[in-house]
Amino acid sequence: VVIATLGRLAPEKSVEVVLEAAEVAFERAAAARLLVIGGGPSEPALRRRAAGMGGRVHLTGALPRPEALARLRGADVFAFASRTETQGLVLAEALAAGLPAVAVEGPGVADSVRDGVDGRIVPAEPLAGRAERLGVALAGLVEYAAHRARMAERASEEAGRFSLESRVAELEAIYREAMTG
Repeated sequence: VVIATLGRLAPEKSVEVVLEAAEVAFERAAAARLLVIGGGPSEPALRRRAAGMGGRVHLTGALPRPEALARLRGADVFAFASRTETQGLVLAEALAAGLPAVAVEGPGVADSVRDGVDGRIVPAEPLAGRAERLGVALAGLVEYAAHRARMAERASEEAGRFSLESRVAELEAIYREAMTG
């Protein structure tokens, strides 16, 4: 069962938390593997860390966007730990690809992931247990295929909520409310 994460590999994206969470998931779910899609300044350190994880982690390095998204669509679960996002675009991309998302709460996360419906949102605080909470939630989706499949189905069925038309309509409604309020 492939857990994927996608994005720029930089400290502010907290990919090291995803690797720590993967270690927790690996202990609980023998079938779990991690695919890290992307490149960036943290890539060398992440590769060194992944080298000690028994071949269960693969880093793709930087890829053209279409290829990165194709790799994402081949996964089973999406992991997200960044606390610096403003829109959570990568979460919308993962959900639109039919992947249930397991994310650390933060800006933009609840705008995309519906906890218990198409993914799980884990508390960011306390900091000391963040990776453990993320890993346990990931392992739960790896171990329970039927639950993972239901969440994936909901993500796929309702991917239209991320369409340009839907987002523009939401923005228009906000402006209308602000003008009349």
